[in-house]
Order: sequence, then C-alpha cells, then structure tokens
Amino acid sequence: MRRRSSACRARKLPFALKVIETGRVKGQEEVIANEVAILRRLKNRNIVQLIEEFYSPSATFLIMELVTVIVHSFIFLSLFSAETRN
Repeated sequence: MRRRSSACRARKLPFALKVIETGRVKGQEEVIANEVAILRRLKNRNIVQLIEEFYSPSATFLIMELVTVIVHSFIFLSLFSAETRN
C-alpha cells in the first residue's frame, strides 16, 4: 500500500474515511486522480480537507476531515430557514 502523507497520525483527531474501490471505477481512474489532486490543493475552512491518502491495488483510501453533526444541523437549519422565508 502506498501512502501519500503522514499528517493524520500527527493530528490525532477523528476523521472520515472515503473508500473508492478500484473495481467499481474501471475506466474512471483519471476522474479519481483529478478529484484527489483538487482536494490536495484546496485549503479553505468551508471545504472538507483531505488529510492523507493511501493506495492499494484494490482501493484508494482518502482520509478526510470529519464533519460533525453540529455542522450538519447548522447547514440544515440555514437551508430550512431560507426556504421558509421565500
């Protein structure tokens, strides 16, 4: 398994794991590579951050910043209140 960076261990924070199975994305490898490249470059507090990535023959593993329920609730309430105003 190839590893892209080791920032995750240093942070010791909860994380989200996105697993992209290689068999399910045959022919779309370039799309996956572009997604990873874009996520690697993006540094914005409003966008979930890519912390680390691992590659194996069967899957790509993206370790990402974990969005908590509190953030989801805030987004839902913001959208709901916007809809009720219209």
